[in-house]
Parts: sequence; structure tokens; C-alpha cells
Amino acid sequence: MKLGSFDTYIEIVRDGETGRDQFNAPVQGEALVTTAMAQRVQQSGRDYLAADGVQTSRKIVLRTHRQPDIRATDRVRVDGGVVIIREVRPLGRRYIEIHAEGAAL
Repeated sequence: MKLGSFDTYIEIVRDGETGRDQFNAPVQGEALVTTAMAQRVQQSGRDYLAADGVQTSRKIVLRTHRQPDIRATDRVRVDGGVVIIREVRPLGRRYIEIHAEGAAL
């Protein structure tokens, strides 16, 4: 993979402590883990009919440099939306592949 193929900025976020309030109690929210450049490998949309109507989901696969603290419970902000990480796969020593799914944008 060449550096020019990484054309998308992504942000990895997770639920955590974002600060303290006036009474020094922890404030829970969405905490930024890391920001990285990524390459979108594959994206697909799937429409299916459920009991309450048509629902649309979007699957996306992103390749990026290895990040030390990415978990399958994290979320990815990409292209103005948020998708949930389903799987993180190593690709050799330098790269990882993030499989995520979320609502269509």
C-alpha cells in the first residue's frame, strides 16, 4: 500500500470519561482515542424488509496503519457519520483492517 492511497480521515471514539463537572464528578461521553488516515477498501449497502419497514445498513472496510489501542467495542467517525467496529484484523506488521457497520448516510 502506498501512502497516497490513504485518502480518508477517520476518528476512533469510545465511551469514557471526558472531564469533570463543577462538583468534581466524572462526566461520561464520547472520548477520542485516535485520528488516522485510512483507505476505504469496500463499501456496500444492504436493504431488507423487516416487520416495521425497510431498513438500510452500510458495511465499510477501512485499512490504516496499526493503532495500538483499537477495540471491537469502539466506533469510527467517517464521512460525517458514525459506524460501529465489528472486527479488527491485522494485515502483516504495519497495517490493520477495520470492518465496521452502521446506518446509511
